[in-house]
Amino acid sequence: MGIEQRDFVPVQFVNEVSGVGTELLRTLPTLILIAGIFWFLRSNMGGMSGGAGGNGRNIFSIGKANPTVVTSPGKIKTRFKDVAGLDEAKIEIMEFVSFLRDPKRFTKLGAKIPKGALLVGPPC
Repeated sequence: MGIEQRDFVPVQFVNEVSGVGTELLRTLPTLILIAGIFWFLRSNMGGMSGGAGGNGRNIFSIGKANPTVVTSPGKIKTRFKDVAGLDEAKIEIMEFVSFLRDPKRFTKLGAKIPKGALLVGPPC
């Protein structure tokens, strides 16, 4: 190779003692990470088989609402006349009511049956 022996750098190999303690210290961060993920998933998904569970923190209970069933019309205090000035809102609600009264007319046109209505805000 054209390099003189006096120009070589002396290299010395040393075998490190490998034991159970050093291997455990090497894998400890990974074990802590896996245990943390497992604990997080268990705490957030607890009680999945029995409904909501998990103190309402269940990921599958996000879209579930607690609907109120109105059995008698006397309990409804807000009427269309109370919502003055919101003509577009009135039209939307009247379309929704007409759909609920005669859904076959709308399903012939390709409409899908609604699962509910989201009414947000006070009647101004």
